[in-house]
Amino acid sequence: NLTRSCVTSSQGISEWSPIDTCNCYSISIEEVQERMTREYAINYTLTYLNTLASFIQHHQSDTPGKNLPISTLNLVYQAQQNRDNLGDSEGYNNLTACLLRSTSELLHAVTGNNVPCPIQDEQRDLLSDMLYRLYKDLFGESDAEMQLGDSSKFFYNSPNISKIVDRKLNDSPNRCVAIGGTVPPGSFNDTILYNIIDFSVIAGGGKTDSPPITDENGTTITNITENPLAAHRRALAIIGVIGVSLSSAGIILTLIAFVILDLPKTRKWFIHVNLSIAILVSNLSFVILADITSHKGWCTAITVILQYLFTSVFTWQLVEGIHLYRILVTVFIGEEKIYLLLYMFLGWGIPVVICGIAFAAVPNAYSYNVVCWLPVTHIWIFLGPLAAILVVNVIIFAIILYVLRRRIALRMNQSRNRNQTIKVDIRNALCLFPLLGLCWIVAFFVQIETDIVANYLFTILVSLQGFELFIFHCLMDKQILDAVMKGKFRWSRDKQLDNRENSSSGLHSRNGYGGSTFRSTRSTPHSSFYQKNDNKPYSK
Repeated sequence: NLTRSCVTSSQGISEWSPIDTCNCYSISIEEVQERMTREYAINYTLTYLNTLASFIQHHQSDTPGKNLPISTLNLVYQAQQNRDNLGDSEGYNNLTACLLRSTSELLHAVTGNNVPCPIQDEQRDLLSDMLYRLYKDLFGESDAEMQLGDSSKFFYNSPNISKIVDRKLNDSPNRCVAIGGTVPPGSFNDTILYNIIDFSVIAGGGKTDSPPITDENGTTITNITENPLAAHRRALAIIGVIGVSLSSAGIILTLIAFVILDLPKTRKWFIHVNLSIAILVSNLSFVILADITSHKGWCTAITVILQYLFTSVFTWQLVEGIHLYRILVTVFIGEEKIYLLLYMFLGWGIPVVICGIAFAAVPNAYSYNVVCWLPVTHIWIFLGPLAAILVVNVIIFAIILYVLRRRIALRMNQSRNRNQTIKVDIRNALCLFPLLGLCWIVAFFVQIETDIVANYLFTILVSLQGFELFIFHCLMDKQILDAVMKGKFRWSRDKQLDNRENSSSGLHSRNGYGGSTFRSTRSTPHSSFYQKNDNKPYSK
């Protein structure tokens, strides 16, 4: 953003005013700063940080202005200070050596009487403190005190200090790395944890990629550790990966159980399977695709796909609520095939409508490329439909608990079995949570940036949705337990039918109700939420 003015000299000659080269900056260092102001920059590996530091060291002399190199170097230095040298001592020492050399060269360039672009005293103090700390980290405290003096009195005021630092670095095996012509992008392999974006981003939205904040001198004052969640990002990412892994395993086992066990083809299992698929695909897609930001077009497509998949989870949880309401409160009316088509449209069709309208109305929301997800400024495009579905499901949740409570009370002597009744109520409530998606209520508290507890709760509950579904609606389901205990597998069904047909004459001769006896052997206990009128085949 340089400007030149047309001015008239004393001789009446028009000429251009000179350019203030102190405002020039290196594009390479600007790219390094962009990498370091990303939300997940705190998770960069030591190798990648050393590469960024090497670009600063190589390009800091490109222009006489030093504001950008100083502020960018400070960002890399902050990341280095948040690490330790226990896991990768060689990488840590290489990064420290590279930062030390860059700091020493910067101080040498701005010290003296003929400096073209002087820096502020605050910047000089910052660089002096960085140089002493880096020297002490690399060569030890005793060496630092012997060569540089006491830390409380140290101040860079002579190029001789740079000579001392250069001599020590030249004798050290640690150094900057060789660089190419362009700053490499922060890819999957450049972060500590595969660049996984923590699940709280789903509810909170990606942070805006606005330019870093600078003061009046052009110095960047953005601090990658000033976000209260910055120190928790890695822990949240690890929890999310563990939760998704457990959920994926649980859902795969649930789907396998549905495939291999001889279960009745009821609407219950039809809805459960679709919800399981939606949860499995959405979770894995977010973990794998959300950080593929290298191509803007692909990132936009990924954002739309992820919004559709997560919205499908909500709509299938709405279908679960509607179906439970129809079973427990209302009476089935009409052709069942119509209800199945309606469920399919609600589960997979409505998300297409929602995403299509959102993309047409606010296309700019999908061009955000720091992470392939909606930015925090447009996150309500996603949370709005969720809020509407949660309101419906919370009402259904209350109605179902009330109905179940009344039915249980009629079967039990409340004075003698009060504790048992309470236990059943708690179990019913826990079973309904993954079906109705009530854990997503925490998503609205994630909007409070300082609410760290909400971020942890959201990450745990949402990433474990599939595992909760597996526990309550597969592992504890009476129909599945009955099929496993009695060995009812699909591949043995035909053989059992043949055996029963061969013995049908004997059954008739004994009791005369062969058909009734056959039907009674096919009956299975049902889940607490599903009555026998849900045992109709959905093909009818």
